[in-house]
Order: sequence, then structure tokens, then C-alpha cells
Amino acid sequence: MFKCFVIAPYEGFKEMILNIRENYPFRIDVEIGNIRRGEELLNHVEYHGYDVVICRGATFELFKKHSQIPVIEIEITSYDILRTLTILKGFKGKMGMIGSANVLQNVKLITELLEIEVLAQTIETFEQFEQAVMEAIRQGVEVIIGDALTASLAESKGIQTVMIASGKEAIDGALKKVTDLYYFYNQIEDGNIRFSSLLDKLNQGIFIIDSNNRIILINNKTEELLNLPKESITQLTWKEWLEKWQLDDLAGLTSRKHRLINWNQKWLILQKCPSSKDELIFTLQETEQILDLERILRRKLNGDTLLPEGKVTLKQVMKKLRVAEGDLSNLEAWDRACKPVLICGEAGTNKGVLAKALYHNSQFNRGPFIAFDEHLVSPPEVVVNRLFGTENQQTEGLIEKAREGMLYIKEIGKLPLTAQSKLSEILLNQSSRFRLVTSSSIDLLSEVHANRFHMELYYQLRPQCISIPSLRERIEDLDDIIRWYLAEVSMTINKQVIGFKPDVLKKLKSYHWPGNLTELKHVLCELIERANSMFVTMEIAKPILDKQFSINPRNQLVPDLTKDMTLEEIERHIILMVLEQEEYNQSRTAKRLGINRATLYRKIKEHLQGQT
Repeated sequence: MFKCFVIAPYEGFKEMILNIRENYPFRIDVEIGNIRRGEELLNHVEYHGYDVVICRGATFELFKKHSQIPVIEIEITSYDILRTLTILKGFKGKMGMIGSANVLQNVKLITELLEIEVLAQTIETFEQFEQAVMEAIRQGVEVIIGDALTASLAESKGIQTVMIASGKEAIDGALKKVTDLYYFYNQIEDGNIRFSSLLDKLNQGIFIIDSNNRIILINNKTEELLNLPKESITQLTWKEWLEKWQLDDLAGLTSRKHRLINWNQKWLILQKCPSSKDELIFTLQETEQILDLERILRRKLNGDTLLPEGKVTLKQVMKKLRVAEGDLSNLEAWDRACKPVLICGEAGTNKGVLAKALYHNSQFNRGPFIAFDEHLVSPPEVVVNRLFGTENQQTEGLIEKAREGMLYIKEIGKLPLTAQSKLSEILLNQSSRFRLVTSSSIDLLSEVHANRFHMELYYQLRPQCISIPSLRERIEDLDDIIRWYLAEVSMTINKQVIGFKPDVLKKLKSYHWPGNLTELKHVLCELIERANSMFVTMEIAKPILDKQFSINPRNQLVPDLTKDMTLEEIERHIILMVLEQEEYNQSRTAKRLGINRATLYRKIKEHLQGQT
């Protein structure tokens, strides 16, 4: 069967392929990937015997150079570039674009039409990518537009990126070329050649032994593992090879059983496969492959299945969450010293995102990432057993499972005191080799004073504390947050929304956002899904926002002010509204308004006199 493998750079691309693949007479498999997984994807394609690969950008350049099968490029069209640049229209920072000459040739015309200034850099070789990113940084570029490799390199330097999404017309064009190739292959396909080629693509060595104990077939991987040419391997009988490996006759060995071989100071695994009476089949494999699989399996079984793929740039996550830049060097030092970390912030501030970024940039990222929040719903004895295991060790605790990895305990302030005490003892004795990261949305010191939090554990965590500000404390970032969310969501849902109308943005900024980024993203997602044009209008937004804001009307920051109100009337309106929201508590009202209590008292007196 003719098989096509599509490497999708993002989720929305994959969704388009899945929706149309039934229209073609050959098999189409699709997987999300980019240049970061280049070697892994090359091995995947070879192992599964695909006939053609579809990809784009730097991934295409890599496959074109190293793949032995045809590679079809998904071209980036002028419409793709136009759509991406339109999303960024209105961004006040300096923008850059990195790509090949054929991608950038129309950029100048499009940017002039949109009145957008973009620093465009042409690259021709793989090595020029990083040079181009560094040059963009040197020239003060704040956001870089490009393909997956450009995004990867820019993010590693802490620069925000927007990836160019491909339209359906470009995908259709690539699949048309594959269709032509499919019909051509059907005319020249030869079964024997394909069988031999398939064996050579396997990532395991193959031996086929006939009834006379002769080796009648091996593949290229066998030559590589034994470090011998084919002639030197096949001139010996199978029995002679068994003697060299100091093994008994394996003819009676059942299928799937294996033996260890020490060859050229390297451990190999010899395994018998199901075969006929007249022939025996054995595979030869490096033990390191098995060890890698064991690590992957342990992460899958014990780790967080929602953990994002690839390395997350800690510097970029900290920048997006407005965490103090000086904390980056502290985090690196704490990681080297295996110090526990406490992440503080209100609910919805993405504390878990920061925890996962810490994991990806930690020396403990070879082990699993385990997120724990069962203490929020389970009784104390269950929590203790889950974390530390049972006394007879019949059940392994999460701390043991997290060895060489990271244990992230959410809302540690609500952990039972018995569990807090045992955790403090483990940290004190450093008896387990794992990294502990915790989070809290409540004041732990107050909990200590109220005897609801273990004092020793508090002082073990407090020196390594990272604080994430609430969304209302950085409401000026809302434009950028919405912009990057638009770029992100365009890759996951089939909507071509490129912006919000000014009156919608104004209303979004008037809200207090008690649920912070989590609440904001939920609202943005609903607005984008309901949008029926390229911009979210007030007609679409008003019923959604009115419903959201009515859930807790005290959280609206600014009232709807009419144009004919004077400055004095506006001030009176705001003071009285906040005073009412804070239940006439003058201390809380003054704090929200950013003035002292004496000033508030004076203003209240003035405005009340003005009303009489």
C-alpha cells in the first residue's frame, strides 16, 4: 500500500489533513512535528516505510537533504503571509520576519499595503537561521514571524514569535503532487525490491536462517550493529555465530524470548521472531533503545499526560506571566541545588504553566512530571498513602515514582498537616532524589499563625518563592495577551479571526478578571468561536460579556460613562461605585482607588456636599 506521511507544524493543520484524507486513493498518516524532532521523524518515516513525505519550512529542507524518499513541500502563499501580518496590525513594537527568498519576495508589497514596518531577513542555509535571529535581536525586534524553526530559535532567546499558518489551497496543491506520484509508483512497483528496501529501513538487525543453518538474508542494520560487511556475516553459518556469541543452539527457543550478547564492547539483544518450519527469523537490537523505551514508558505511566511536547522556554514563560526577570538566575541556582520552589499567585494565573516550564528547563526532566491535587478532594489518609506509599511498601508513593523527575503539588496550603510534616522531613533529610515544586493561592504565613500549615515546611519553601501577578495588576498587557492568544488559537480551531473591535477591547479592559488568565482565555475562546467575520464585534461580544460580568458585578473596574459627564461627575461616579462594591469599607475602597484613607474621606465629603 502506498503511504504518505504528513508532518503538521500545528494542530489546525493536522485537523485540515484529517478532514480531507478520505478523498485520496492512498493512505495518509499525519503527526504534529517540526525541526526539533527532525531526527526522530526521519527514523519514524524510515521505520514505517512511507513512500512520500509532506512538510514545510525548515523541516522540508532537512528531509530533502537526508531522506531517501520523495519529499513534497507545502508552499507558503501570499495569502498566508497577509493573514498573519493582519493579526499583528496595530502592534506598536518592532517586528521581524525570517524566511527563504520565495517567501519574502512579496512581503515588502504586503507590508506597504497594510502600513506595517517589518524587518525582513532572507536565509538560504540551515546555519543562517540562528544568525538571522541574533541580528533581529540586535536590531531591537520584539516579535519574529516565520516557520517552526524560526519560532524555536527565537523563543529560546526570549523573543515572542508568530508562526505563519498554511491555507487549505497550499495543502491541496501538495496532495495533488502526491497523487501524481502515487499513480506513477503503481506502474513501476516491484514486490521483491520493496521487501528488501523495507528490511533495510528497519531500526533492528534482521537474520533469516534456512533449514541448512545458513544465513540467507540480513539487512543494513545488521551490518551496522556487528560492524561487518554483508559478505563477512553470511559466510559463517548460524551455528558458528552462536559459538562466537557463546550461546547455545536457539532453535528450540520460543518466540519473543531473548538473549544478551556482548559484541565489540556493546550490549545487544538477540530475539527470536515467529517463523515457519523451514526458516528462522531473529532480530538484533541495541540495549540503549530498550532503556530509552523504559524511560518513556515510566514518564507515560507516572507522568502528567497533558504535559506539552518539546522544551518550553522558561525565560519566555516568565516574561509572559510578568514574573520578575531577576528570578531566572535564582531558579537556575535552586535547580542545581535541588531546592524546592513555591509558586504564589491567585487562581487562574497559570502557576501550572510555570511549573511545567521549570520541569522542561530542569536537570530533572529525564524523569516524569507528576502533578498532584488529590488532597483537594480526598481524605488525609488517602493523600498520605498516595504521596508516600503504604507502610508495607505494597503501593509505591508518588515521591518514589517522581525519582529523577519533578513532583508538582498544587495548592500545598490545603495539604493535610500529617502529609506536610512527612514532606518536611523528606526535604530536611534529602532522602529522595526528586525535585519538588508547589503552588499556593492563599497566604501561607497566615495559615502558619492559625496552626493550619506546618511551620518548618513553610520556612523550607519560603526562601524559594516566585510570585505571579494577577491579571488586573497588569491590565495594560491585555492587548498583547489577546494578540498572542489569537495567533495560538488560529492553529487549533478553524476560524480566521484577526482582531477585536476597539469597543470590545475597551469593555474587556473594564473587567476585574477574578479568574485571571484562565477566565480570560475561556471568554476569548467563546468570542472567537461565535465570531462570524474576521473581527469580533460588539454585536457578537455584548451578550457573552454581559453574561460573564453579571456573574460577579463587583468585579467591573470602570462604569459605562457617557460623553456629557464632567470630570468631577466621573470621579464621583467611580468613588461611589467602588465604595458600594466594597460594602462601604473605606480602607478597602481607598486601597482599590490607589489613594490614602484621608484623601478618600475628603473626596467623599466634597462630593456629598456637591449633591446637596
